[in-house]
Amino acid sequence: MEQKHYRMSGVWTLYVLVALCITVNMLQGQWINVNNGISKTDIISVNSVGEKIFVGTNSGLFVSTDQGNHWNASNSGLENSPVWSMAISGNNFFAGSRGLINSGNGVFLSTDGGATWKPVNTGLSNVYVQTLALSGTNLFAGGWGGGVFLSTNNGQQWSEVNTGITSLLATSLAVYGKNIFCGTSGYIFLSTNNGSNWNPISTGMPYGDVNCLTVSDTNIFAGTNAGVYRWNEDSASWSAVNTGLANTKVTSFAQADTILFAGTEGGMFFTTDNGSHWASRNHGLKDSNIVSLSVSGSNLFAATKSDGMYRISLSSALAVKETPKIVPDAYAIDQNYPNPFNPATTIRYSLPNRSRIRIVVANSLGQQLSVLEEGEKEAGSYDIQWRAPYGSGIYFCRIEAIDVTNANHRFSRTIKMLLVK
Repeated sequence: MEQKHYRMSGVWTLYVLVALCITVNMLQGQWINVNNGISKTDIISVNSVGEKIFVGTNSGLFVSTDQGNHWNASNSGLENSPVWSMAISGNNFFAGSRGLINSGNGVFLSTDGGATWKPVNTGLSNVYVQTLALSGTNLFAGGWGGGVFLSTNNGQQWSEVNTGITSLLATSLAVYGKNIFCGTSGYIFLSTNNGSNWNPISTGMPYGDVNCLTVSDTNIFAGTNAGVYRWNEDSASWSAVNTGLANTKVTSFAQADTILFAGTEGGMFFTTDNGSHWASRNHGLKDSNIVSLSVSGSNLFAATKSDGMYRISLSSALAVKETPKIVPDAYAIDQNYPNPFNPATTIRYSLPNRSRIRIVVANSLGQQLSVLEEGEKEAGSYDIQWRAPYGSGIYFCRIEAIDVTNANHRFSRTIKMLLVK
């Protein structure tokens, strides 16, 4: 009897090991929460420096050296200032805070890897530093109310560089060669002489906040409340690149080689073709409202509005597989749910064969607002989400599909959706 008990214990041990292996594999393929040491509802930014990941919160700065498994305060000298942005130049770490200058906030400098900080604000009259960017040895700081400031000596002295900028609510900065882009509340400006002069370059852009700017490969991207826009230098204008971007309020960007990630109020999206097409990867996210993204090593990190930090491996983030179990016998688009909705709703559509599809949302005037899906899809049923950054009213979702193997087999249908805010 003793031996039988021993064998049964071994069987249970094997079951436990198998279950653990399955659980680990499942977690590796999705977003996982990594909040050990930080508050879930306090995070406003995330930045990576090598293997160090810094999280800016309303209570100061926290750092992880083990890919987010543990977080420790890195606030010595920061006085618990809210950190909204960071910039790194060699051993100099800069942190931008949104607090008042006369209370010790503004821009901080660390020369010991973030262990200790000191304010470097002489000449900086901007009380709300939201964005930082480096161009060689020039450090630019932008914020609400003061526009853009420049330091040429690691923050020891600042000077205002706003000539030509008509909106002093600077929300984002990006550097590409000798070109410095500044996003504001309503416009984008370009300087080719280290900020001495700025020129407006907003052709093709909708009026509204430019939440983030980034350089990916040789392309400049702007994230706005109306989606992603790409700069065309030849035409000196911006073009919307939102195919597949189900949520158009873009809050942040991150990059891994030529792959561009976008954080939105409706989850994470990525593109491998410079914005021509976007796909989402949000399995495991309990809060899809992403406020900041950053890549560290082989992982992507997302700061969410109400559920803290999440991590996913880059390989899992890019492994989007839509393999339906049941093949529908006819084309269909179901009524969105919920309906009425506020602010997000889900739309399910079905394809009996591989098809070229296009799904768009329009207002009651017939004006196209968003392209939810476009391109070829395998047979199956799919769910897409639309989060409406618009006012109450009636909106229309239309699907057009053509069978890849039989061009005469076509389908189109429109559903009516009611947004109530």
